[in-house]
Amino acid sequence: AHLAHDMADAGLNICTGLAYGIDEAAQMARPDRAIAVLGQGWGAPMSRRLKLCISKILDAGGVVITEYTPNTHATRFTFPQRNRIISGVSLATIVVEASERSGSQITARQALEQGRDVLAVPGRPNDVKSAGCNRLIAQGAALIQNPKDALDFIGYSIRPKSNVTLSCP
Repeated sequence: AHLAHDMADAGLNICTGLAYGIDEAAQMARPDRAIAVLGQGWGAPMSRRLKLCISKILDAGGVVITEYTPNTHATRFTFPQRNRIISGVSLATIVVEASERSGSQITARQALEQGRDVLAVPGRPNDVKSAGCNRLIAQGAALIQNPKDALDFIGYSIRPKSNVTLSCP
């Protein structure tokens, strides 16, 4: 959440799939700078937690989108499909915590296929939740440890706070 908050303070929007955990924390850190991509239709059943997050994002002026028709239910196929949108609208994909087989890995692969940069935060060598990030770094993803590393990598200058707008472009 700290990384997302600082990136949003620098004037960037934060795009995730609004999954429970890191995604949700990133979006709730600055819902006004959130772009959330759903892996289901608006009318499909969703958890109370997801509904609350969506409400917070929309109330703050963030954006929630889906490519699915209203009653399309989330499946194991819709999530990887939505990840291509996440990577496609992003300057770079930053993987903060990921196991070897995770949605983040799918998004990172799609970002590379789209010619986008992939950045990863390293984790403890024996931590299952860090194995994906560590593998991405070993395969050439940029290692970042803080927001400045990420901003420097993508060549983004921090704008003065007075110039930061709170609307999504």
